[in-house]
Amino acid sequence: MSKMKHIGAIGEAMLELSHQTPTLLSLSYAGDTLNFSIYLCRLLQNQAYKVHYITALGQDFYSEAMLLDWKKKG
Repeated sequence: MSKMKHIGAIGEAMLELSHQTPTLLSLSYAGDTLNFSIYLCRLLQNQAYKVHYITALGQDFYSEAMLLDWKKKG
């Protein structure tokens, strides 16, 4: 029986605004530790590892939107 191993990545995520047109921006989330956590989670998805992303967020629209996006990505 294998025991679940936990990996934690500590850091900050960033809001990233990209121009789609001169007057239209799109919003996404970025950051080295965030990207690392997402890709590590994908890489280890069928193994005995659980990846945790450790950061601080506010209680605002953007923080809530980030959490929803991260949950969708696993």
